[in-house]
Amino acid sequence: MPRGPTGTLAQARRRMAEALEQGATADAAARASGLTRRTAYRMRKKDPRQLPLL
Repeated sequence: MPRGPTGTLAQARRRMAEALEQGATADAAARASGLTRRTAYRMRKKDPRQLPLL
């Protein structure tokens, strides 16, 4: 089953990363990129610039 152009997922991830870098919420970044809110939380967690809460 075709999954679309090869760069579609990469573009969506880039859009999400850019939205998160600009301070967007997980919901807003998910809407802007077309990915899920859970993906936004995962991306934010992997970001080495994100400071720990405790």
